[in-house]
Amino acid sequence: SDLLPAPTGMDVPVGLWCHVAATDGEALAAARRAGHADPDRPDGLPSLLGSADSVIEQAREYERRLGATHLLLRPEVPGMDQATAMRRIELLAGRVLPALRAPG
Repeated sequence: SDLLPAPTGMDVPVGLWCHVAATDGEALAAARRAGHADPDRPDGLPSLLGSADSVIEQAREYERRLGATHLLLRPEVPGMDQATAMRRIELLAGRVLPALRAPG
């Protein structure tokens, strides 16, 4: 069922894992390794998953459907190596966050 957006003027923070990578396929593989994406469990952990463009689109969908006013994105998972974590942070800071700040 579709979720109703929050009343106007209400803060609606939404916390999500964020598996962002150069391609949708790379992000999906990383999410599967972390146990955050399983084709046998479509109700898995709430995540943004994909390339920067895919993550932007998904984040805007959360804003639209839920009226999310704040996105709390968790790009790192326990045990992740530093190089992967830094690539995710760089994609978030360089591509995703600037796009989400711009009018959609």
